[in-house]
Parts: sequence; C-alpha cells; structure tokens
Amino acid sequence: MKKIHFALVALMAILLPYTHAQTITPQLDVTFNGTGIKALNQFPFFDPLSIAVQPDGKILCSGYGFDAASNGLDGYLFRINPDGTLDESFAGEGFLTIDLDGGTDGAYGVVALPDEKILVLLESTFRTILLRFNPDGTYDSSFGNDGILFVPTDNYELCSQILMQPDGKFLILAEQTLPSGIKIGTVRRCMPDGQLDLSYGTAGRTKIIIDPSTNFDPTDATLQSDGKLLVTGYFGTGASSAFPVIRLNTNGSFDNSFSSDGIVLKALGSSNGTAQAECITVGNDGKIYVGGAAPAVTETPMTILSLNSNGGTNGSFGTFGLAKIPFGIFAVAQKIIIQPDGKLLAGGYSFSSQTSTELALGRLNPNGTPDLSFGTQLGRFVSKINVPFDIQVMRDMVLLPDGRLVGMTWLNENINLGQPGNDATCYVLRYLTDILVKAKEPSLVFQSPEVFPNPITDAGATLRYTLDQAAKVSLHLYGANGQEIATLQTAETRSAGEQHMHFNLPAGLAAGTYFLVLSDGSNQKALEIFRD
Repeated sequence: MKKIHFALVALMAILLPYTHAQTITPQLDVTFNGTGIKALNQFPFFDPLSIAVQPDGKILCSGYGFDAASNGLDGYLFRINPDGTLDESFAGEGFLTIDLDGGTDGAYGVVALPDEKILVLLESTFRTILLRFNPDGTYDSSFGNDGILFVPTDNYELCSQILMQPDGKFLILAEQTLPSGIKIGTVRRCMPDGQLDLSYGTAGRTKIIIDPSTNFDPTDATLQSDGKLLVTGYFGTGASSAFPVIRLNTNGSFDNSFSSDGIVLKALGSSNGTAQAECITVGNDGKIYVGGAAPAVTETPMTILSLNSNGGTNGSFGTFGLAKIPFGIFAVAQKIIIQPDGKLLAGGYSFSSQTSTELALGRLNPNGTPDLSFGTQLGRFVSKINVPFDIQVMRDMVLLPDGRLVGMTWLNENINLGQPGNDATCYVLRYLTDILVKAKEPSLVFQSPEVFPNPITDAGATLRYTLDQAAKVSLHLYGANGQEIATLQTAETRSAGEQHMHFNLPAGLAAGTYFLVLSDGSNQKALEIFRD
C-alpha cells in the first residue's frame, strides 16, 4: 500500500523570526458539514489515497481499509455532497466497499468522468483492475465484464495512479519489483473501454529504468497540455538521492528534447538524509514543479524544484530553481497546486515533535519567494484536527473553481506505524484561503457586518456588526491581492451586541477595490469595499 516516509532528525530547527503582520489565515469553511470537517470514520481503519471532484461539486475519496468483519483490506470509495454530508444516493450509504474475491484490495485512484460515471483504479494482490460505476454507485455493465476489467501486468507490479487524457484514454502508473530486487516504474495506456492501447510504448507499456542498480519508486505523474507525461518518485538513498523528472512522449517513448534522454536528476540528498520527491505539476507556461523534502544542515524543509520545459533549471524560481519552506525539524510537500494567480500552494505535513506531525500548508509567489500574505508564519500555516491522533498528514488537495480548498487527511495514533491497534482514519476538510471567498462567506463571530457608505469617500465610513459575546477585535485594510495595507484598529475588547465604528481610509489611497478584515485573533471576516 502507499508508503509514508517519516524521517527523525535532531531536534535543532532554524526558527524564523516571528512576524506581527496581519495575514489572511486559512479558515475552515463552516458551510461544509457545519464545521468545515467531515469525518470518514465508518470503519476502524481507512487510509485515503486519492481525491477527485465531480462537475456537480460532489467529492470522491478512494483508499483502502477494513471493517470489523473484514478478513483483509478492502477498497473503499466515498462520495460527499458539497454541503459536507455523505451522499446517500450513492450506493445507499454514501460509500462503496470493494472486495473482489476476499483478497487484499486498495482503491488507489479515482476519476470523475464527464458523463458522471466514476472510474476506479484497484490494486488487488498484484493485479491492476479498472472498475467503472454508474452515478448511483452500481457497476457499469457496459464496461469490461459487468463493470470490471483486468489490465495485463507483469509479476510483482503495484499500480498507484490513474490519469485521464483529453481523448478519453487512461494512463496507469505503477511500480514493479524485478527478480533482482530493484524497483522500476511502469506506465501503461488503456483505451476508453479499458483495453490496453498496444500503440503505446512496447505493447502498451513503457518501463522507466533510471539506473539498473538503483531503485526508482514512482510517486506521482501529471500530463502536460501537449499530452506528454511527467513522472517523478523516489530515487537513491542518502547523499546519492535525487529529485527525478522523466518526460514521455505521447507514444510512450522517452522525450529526448527534455535533457538528452528524457530524464533529469537533481541531486538533493546529503549525509543528513534522503531526498524524497512526492508530487509533480506543470503550469500553463510549461514550467515544471516537483515537491517533496530535501535535507538541509539542521532540518529537512518542504522543497520545491522548478524546471523549464526543456528540462533545464528554472533560474527565475527560488534560489537556482529551488524553493524551501521550513517548518522546523522535518516537512514534506505531498501536493502542489498552481493557483489561477500563479502562486503555488503546497500541502503535506510537518513534525511538531519527534513523534507527532501536523497538517502543513505553504504558499509561494510565482518566483518562489514566500507569500507573506498567507498563513500565520511567513507564508506558512499548520493545524491539527482536534482528535487524539499524533500523526496527521495532508494526503491530497483540490482547489475548487470558487477558490475553496478541499483537503483529504490521513491520521494515525503514533509514529510506530507497524504496531497493531494503530487505527487510522480520514477527515475531509474545506478551507477558505482566498480573501474574496472570505468576503462572500458568513461568519459565526462577526454577524451581519455592513459598511456604509460604500463606495467610501474622503469623509470615511461606518462599520457595523454584531458580536454574540465579548471579543478582542482588530480591523485591517487589504488590497485585492491579499496584501495588508494598514491597521485601522488595533486589538480592542468589544462587548457583546451591535457594534459601530467610524473609520477613514489612508490618505492618498487610489480608487479601486479593497477589503476590510475583522479579526478576533483566530476568526476573520472580510468585507469588500470600494474607494471612490
């Protein structure tokens, strides 16, 4: 099953200076299940592996686990409504249990198809299987054998990811262990009906062997707009480890225009630890970003490598193509999202102690510098779900068209992952991360906020809102880009009830759109205002 690599390093972290600047902090979206959090705890063990969002906004989560009566691991597929409730129109309960023949099954990938059907990639004891379901969760009998299709594979091959091409064909990423014990990557392509596309690679398959004597364990892949495939993964150990990037042509051959052989290795390991590449994405401009972790002198920060479309280092990003997001001790980026404004949002986990991790988000500007308007610590944000689990990991994320962020988390009791009784579970979270989204959402703390007049003139305006209970409230002015412009009121205790505050905008402020942000230290409410 999917591996989570945790590294324990000396408890000597570089502590970044604390900043008192007000920033836009990600907040749980209380319109999602009332709290912003949905627990998928129907089973004593559920390890989530992949997330997808349907065109209607419903969320699909796939993975593996077991119930009380299970003799082994089964695949599971959940569907969640946009309001955070389980969609009981899906399989009657909101989830499917996938157990083909009593063996070990894991739903490693899920694709929301344009016709509302659902394609699932199942790993079943070294068997790669495609399952297609109707929108109601029943098997699609027009696909394969009553909705089930076995993909031809070799011995000791474990699939891990499925990607859909614009033409409806599917690419399947897998890891294979050779008789020598060396691991390699494989990519297969299937037709829309699930049959192997024999025109791809050699008889439908491409083998990825970087070095015949060194393991390559693929972790992620993504498609470029021209149909070429980018793959990354774990390569090497210690000082000999690297972030690998492989690019395949649309026919499955190695792209020799990407470096000289279609393979780029960026040596990032050291005697302090092994570099681990977890995720890869590509921008509309062809710039490539690989995320994971790479050791530094006293810690291992989240690390993002950027390459140009020809495989050369993107020198305009970070420092010599590398950006590091330090959280202290050890941190890993498991997913990178390129926002519409070009900023990079990285999600994963960071160690808060030698035996405890927390959910971690970091945001970078397009040039790789920290986005200081994000989070609570110089472009960083960490949080923990309030349940008794020491290990909390942001496994996968999706940015919705309206700017909300959906995250899928994996939790475990403690660092000793191999011991019995370490039940894991999954929570789906929805965040408000964009200031415009926050302006559109109601607040449980700052109720019925209103600014008048709006647009605002040189005479200023009045802000009115209601508090259910006394709170220490501050007021800040932000630009449309999310950067703070001024503090209009420092933190001041306000009693419960209706509040009125007259304020003036800074002298010389240009006409345009701005935001007022009310804050009680942990909750924020943004209001869109206009300057005449």
